[in-house]
Amino acid sequence: MKTLKTLMMAALTILTISAFAQKETTDKTKAPKHQTEKMKYCCAMHPEVMSDKPGKCPKCEMAL
Repeated sequence: MKTLKTLMMAALTILTISAFAQKETTDKTKAPKHQTEKMKYCCAMHPEVMSDKPGKCPKCEMAL
């Protein structure tokens, strides 16, 4: 009888741990919702020069 109780407790513990471990991994795989913003490119020398796509600064020709 003692062996049966021990086996049941071990099985319950394993099931509980696996349930919590599975929930954590599925929560981490979801993509964050805040990554929908567009990228902004700006010049390192002229921060007021901004663009939605990479290119060159019209003032100094540095890469945005």
